[in-house]
Amino acid sequence: MGEYVILLICELLCPLTMLLLGLFLWRFPAEYRSIWGYHTAAAERSPEAWSAAQSYFGIRMIIAQIPVIVIMVISWVISCVILKLSEDAVAAIAMVLTAIPMIVVFIVVGMTERMLKKYFGKQNESGDNV
Repeated sequence: MGEYVILLICELLCPLTMLLLGLFLWRFPAEYRSIWGYHTAAAERSPEAWSAAQSYFGIRMIIAQIPVIVIMVISWVISCVILKLSEDAVAAIAMVLTAIPMIVVFIVVGMTERMLKKYFGKQNESGDNV
């Protein structure tokens, strides 16, 4: 059972890291064009877009990763404790579950880019919308 607990901890590293990233970006947004934060061309167009991207991405990352963590824990309990599946079956389930947080990150990035395009559009160097 000890190796299954270690497996659960390893599975939860990615979504917990993404959850913490979301919390930091939401509560302590990065300053405009700082070394850390949500960096895309759309987010760096203006200080307003940068600020909106930091908080939007942070909040959406929190909202998206909480269900992922719950799903991972529930699947671990079902596969290891209730069904007592073999090590190979649990490893296969773990590989599939490990991909879910990364897929969620891509979805949240897409949502953030769509929001930036909707509210900030394309801007020229002086900050005017084109």
